[in-house]
Amino acid sequence: MKTLLHRHPLGVALGVALGLRVLYTFWLGPDLLVGDAASYLSAGQDLWAGRPWPAYWPPGLPALLALVTALPGPAWLSAGALMWGFSALFLWQLDQLLRAEGVAPGRRAALLLLMAGYPALIHHGSAPLSHLPVAVAVLGLYAALRRRQGLVGGLWLGAACLIRPASVALLGAVVLILGPRRWRQGLGLLAGLLLMVLPWEAYLYQQTGTWVWINYANSRNLYLGNHPEAPDYESWWLGSHDVCTHARKTHPRYCAEADSLAALLPAARETAYRRLAWSHIGDAPGRFAIRVGHRLRTFWAFDTYAGGQAVQQGRPLGWLLLGLDALCYTTLGLLALRGMWRRRPGAGGWLGLFYLLPYLLAFSHPTYHLPLVGLLALWAGQASEPPPRQTSFYLAGLAFLLIQGEWLLRRLWL
Repeated sequence: MKTLLHRHPLGVALGVALGLRVLYTFWLGPDLLVGDAASYLSAGQDLWAGRPWPAYWPPGLPALLALVTALPGPAWLSAGALMWGFSALFLWQLDQLLRAEGVAPGRRAALLLLMAGYPALIHHGSAPLSHLPVAVAVLGLYAALRRRQGLVGGLWLGAACLIRPASVALLGAVVLILGPRRWRQGLGLLAGLLLMVLPWEAYLYQQTGTWVWINYANSRNLYLGNHPEAPDYESWWLGSHDVCTHARKTHPRYCAEADSLAALLPAARETAYRRLAWSHIGDAPGRFAIRVGHRLRTFWAFDTYAGGQAVQQGRPLGWLLLGLDALCYTTLGLLALRGMWRRRPGAGGWLGLFYLLPYLLAFSHPTYHLPLVGLLALWAGQASEPPPRQTSFYLAGLAFLLIQGEWLLRRLWL
């Protein structure tokens, strides 16, 4: 087995990854299509049926779901098969980049197996959610920048924007990476981005009569995360709970605003969300700064969605999944830090930083770092032996571990 793994690390990792994802898909079955996954599927079915697009959800993943779920068979299985494909593409991309960056075969095999067995990626490689497709797009953009393929990079960036519109922040990283000397590559990248995005923008304008960046949810997220009644640490709370139905008395200001906003047309509501969000930020800049610190910590905490889902559904393996999630992510994060201290993060560092920025401004969640796990694996591939001796490395590692401990404490007891 060890010889096979060293000779064919990608093949072994793909076999393990697809086997685990197929088992997980059949284990959960229709329970995969809950929350955002159900909403993406519903939006895709509306698009397929030719019904007017509500412009709330971004179109990238719903459009793909519309195609695969039109095939015979249960929707959860078709959606799962789509995500298996994204898992395979992610591992192939990662293998190619690890080879290109000179990572030793043994370490490459270990990292591919870590990604194959990482519970968060198993869940997101089975349920139709947006983070794994964007992880694929981020690696595609990174590879295109390495190879000086401007147009290809733009297509990957456009794909990321159509799936998670906040990914447009990556354009800032691209500008810094390319600089003025590589302006031809920059023009190619911009052309690729526009090829992907402009047709959708034209369709939205035809539907709504106004120019909207991909979807309407972006301004709403900015508003929800900065509302005075939103929790400081769990800043996503108002976006994931129907508080006006179940907790109106504890959120009177938010529910009053929600009632008045609901009466507006979508375009006017978008403008109102932005105005209110910036008003809330301006009214309490100190609290906004504190919230940015909280968002930074929650962004880099380990994802508990897969294990948490299983625990809530009474599945006995849920606690095991939670433990494995923490172990896999902590291992990956500490190795990535060792890699960063050995070699400057470079283009990947800029991409990671700019991808993070919108979530510091609006709200973040531990799931939101998943599009960057491919970059973390590339840095982990450069981890030094033995670990660096700089005090700064150990302080960074301690901070990373404290972030995990704080999240676990809040998740289980607070």
